[in-house]
Amino acid sequence: MAKKRKSLFQRSGQFHRVYRDMFESDAYRSLRCVERCLLHELHALYLPSRNDVFLSTRDASRRLRVNADTARKAFHVLENRGFIKLTRGQLWQQRKAREWRLTFESYKDREPTDEWKNFND
Repeated sequence: MAKKRKSLFQRSGQFHRVYRDMFESDAYRSLRCVERCLLHELHALYLPSRNDVFLSTRDASRRLRVNADTARKAFHVLENRGFIKLTRGQLWQQRKAREWRLTFESYKDREPTDEWKNFND
């Protein structure tokens, strides 16, 4: 019996995917680079067991290396296009960031709502 060949290269860590129908959609194509990067940052923070994604405007601006106003506008654009939905607002007195839901991922054992499909230019 032949020996099973061991792979020389293995990646560690998590993997997040982008489906082609979302990638080719008008909603995704209308996003600027900053907004696309923010969407991928949010997707990288997503854990199916936790459902909500926590990311403040300040942390987003640090991750993307942009001004805080640019990050805030990117959040608004992603929400208007239907990629994210606000589930809980910030509590700055308690130092808690906003909680977001990704509409293209399942949420609390429900199917994805895919609100980005309803976007019209």
